[in-house]
Parts: sequence; C-alpha cells; structure tokens
Amino acid sequence: MRNFAIPLILLPILIFFNLSIFLKEDLRRNGDLILIELALVDPRSLMQGDYMRLRYKLIEEANKTLNAEVGEESADTQVTALVLALAQNKQATFKRLHHGEALGDGEQLLSVQHRRLAKPQRLKLTPTSFFFQEGHASLYQEARFGLMRVAADGAHLLVGLADDEGRPITP
Repeated sequence: MRNFAIPLILLPILIFFNLSIFLKEDLRRNGDLILIELALVDPRSLMQGDYMRLRYKLIEEANKTLNAEVGEESADTQVTALVLALAQNKQATFKRLHHGEALGDGEQLLSVQHRRLAKPQRLKLTPTSFFFQEGHASLYQEARFGLMRVAADGAHLLVGLADDEGRPITP
C-alpha cells in the first residue's frame, strides 16, 4: 500500500509545479513586452547582495484612484487588475481600475494585489525587487522602466530594466 501512496501523493505536486513553470516560461517567451515607468528606487542591500527595490509610478496613481473610489461609494470593491493605455513605444500608463468591463483598443490588463485591510487601502504590483550580479549597480542606477511580459489576462513577469529611451539594460 505504501508503495502506491507516495507516488499518488507526489504526482499532483509534481504536475502543479511543472505546470506553473511551463506557464511562466510561456509568458516569458510569448507575452507582450511593455515598459512600466519606475519611481525612485533604492539600489542596494547589504544582506542580500546587489538588488534594486522597485516602485512603479502607475501604482501610485492607481492607489490615489482606489482611495478616491473607496471613499465615495465602493468600499466592497475588490480590484484585481488595472487597465493600462499603451503608447506606440509600448510605454504603459495607468488609465483606470478594472471592474470587469471590456477593454478598448490600445488597452492592456495588469494584475495587482489589493490590500483591503490596509488603511488607506493599497494596490501592490509585484515584483518589488530586481536582483543583479554584484558589481553591476552602476549600470542599473539609471533605470527608468521595468520591462514586463504581460498576458491578455494581466498575468505579468518582470524580465529586465530599461533606460530612459526604453532600451534594455544588459551587463
């Protein structure tokens, strides 16, 4: 009996992890590449090595909109995505909170985490850190955009940082 129980328990776990890896790799290869403007960033950590703490300008704008809405009428609202407007150069700007309505031309969903218990309520876009090889901090200090691959449903993956002209920063 034990000879069958262990594989039966491990099989769903292995399937789950392999599926999640496959989905992330598919997003990395096939997702739409967009530029998300960064706010001021902190480029160092003594305990973890070289990394950059990321803040996104569009999240700051979305949080202002969220708290204006919550203060007015929709305290029950659960926001799971933002609607972004995409410029010709693929630079994304915050357009509105997504409440299930259809998207228009040039719009893209971006999934977020909604911290409803925080006062004021906050939206969070992950990841909030970008790790890089030790000694390359000077290359990334001038980063202005996060390069994200985004799927139609708003799932996203940070794939790098870009300079003020949208060119990927590579060591």
